[in-house]
Amino acid sequence: MDEVLSWLLQSEEPSVRWRVRTGVLGEADDTRSVRALRDEVRRSPRVRAIVKGAEGMRPYAKWKGPHWAKVAVLLAALYRSATPT
Repeated sequence: MDEVLSWLLQSEEPSVRWRVRTGVLGEADDTRSVRALRDEVRRSPRVRAIVKGAEGMRPYAKWKGPHWAKVAVLLAALYRSATPT
């Protein structure tokens, strides 16, 4: 298990590192290092591609429009959200 966590924490994708640290390891979302990681997610190529791909589309274009882009970005930890209980 430690090998898997170590591998995930070394991921080039910041949203993966964020999910592991907050969702698996239980690190608080309001620590300085986690906030910095969330900022890294906001600037990541993955998030930029999601947002750019939705430009110029109807707001609710099926699975592709800006609404769905926002949902995808939310899932990638762009915004702070409540932790499910």
